[in-house]
Amino acid sequence: MRLNERDDVPEEMDKRDYGSLVHAILARFHVAHPRLSAYPPQDLIASLRQLSQEGFATAAAEAYLAGIWQQRWQQHIESYVAWALQREALGFQFESAETPFKRDIEWAPGQSTRLEGRADRVDRNGEAVSLLDYKTQSRQTLKKKLDPNAEDVQLTAYAWLADATAAGFVMLDADKVDNLDWQDDLPAAAAKEGERLRAVLADMAQGLPLPAQGAPQVCKWCEMRGLCRREHLDEVSA
Repeated sequence: MRLNERDDVPEEMDKRDYGSLVHAILARFHVAHPRLSAYPPQDLIASLRQLSQEGFATAAAEAYLAGIWQQRWQQHIESYVAWALQREALGFQFESAETPFKRDIEWAPGQSTRLEGRADRVDRNGEAVSLLDYKTQSRQTLKKKLDPNAEDVQLTAYAWLADATAAGFVMLDADKVDNLDWQDDLPAAAAKEGERLRAVLADMAQGLPLPAQGAPQVCKWCEMRGLCRREHLDEVSA
């Protein structure tokens, strides 16, 4: 059959694997229960537990520590269902999971580049589109991502792609599952993000150097420290 052995057999799950697995489980859960209020809360909890067991069983076949991560997630299931029911009661209706978006950026007459992305979850409140991104990071880390002056552009870029009026992070690993929403004018920030992307692509087409950028928490571990223009730019700014 010309089958080769796997080059690498993973022995552990890391937090990224854990987050990806929980994302997939929640997508299955909400597709199966698009209107949560139609079910008793205990049935929803039981369903999410079952889907979680199935999802982690597949992971356990390849990573022997998957059971530990499963126990960690199981502790948040009741809190997640309570949060999801409360959100639906506020008027936010689940529409889709793992939703692809795309948009063309015209950076010169007749010249464009397509930007594509995939949102964890799309809700609607009337005609308003709301994007949610599931996170297993701490509240403090996520609050920094929501700072309009920070360099994290995930929510604003996705809002621009989807013409969303609201967006936020869902804290899956918190003691109590909750969402942190973008507080400023999101459509304005999204429009600014689209213009920044257009300007960057136009500059690249002309051969202009890209601005030195990078998240500080990532830069400190980068192998290119000492060579990157970003580090020198920080020294000049200081």
